[in-house]
Amino acid sequence: MAGHTDRLSRALAEVLPALADHCRSPWWLIGSSALAIWGVPEIECADIDVLLSVEDAERLARHWASHRDDDHRTENDHLFRSRFARYTGFAVPVETMADLELHTADGWRPVVPSDRRRIATPQGDACLPSLDAMIAILTAFGRDKDLRKADQVRAWLADAPRLPTSSPA
Repeated sequence: MAGHTDRLSRALAEVLPALADHCRSPWWLIGSSALAIWGVPEIECADIDVLLSVEDAERLARHWASHRDDDHRTENDHLFRSRFARYTGFAVPVETMADLELHTADGWRPVVPSDRRRIATPQGDACLPSLDAMIAILTAFGRDKDLRKADQVRAWLADAPRLPTSSPA
């Protein structure tokens, strides 16, 4: 898990066990936290983004009720929709997105990674899209920050880095 900060490590130590305990359906960490766990260098991780089912999001909402940030307002509602919640009180905030959809030229489309990999970390097992799947997601999102991250991952992969051991999840 080279490349991620102490703050992310501390947050994952609380978040990963809760996901393992409360989620019954497949879930994924996506975005910067997933890239950091994969070991992509120079990733700034401002939060932990979790894709999950509505039922699992409801279970986590009960578990993390005291952490919920009801004052947070999302940006890019024209681009994304989901059952969204933000939780603070962790070393970095956690954002859950249940049944995330992306607005495309063809209308609203579900965001479901094409695969799911499990990486054992000191904080617990993390379920992530493969790096190829993360590139596809970031590219589909189409925002400048996402496209820069996709390019950063491609450039890093071109150097044939040693990736953490993962297994299908």
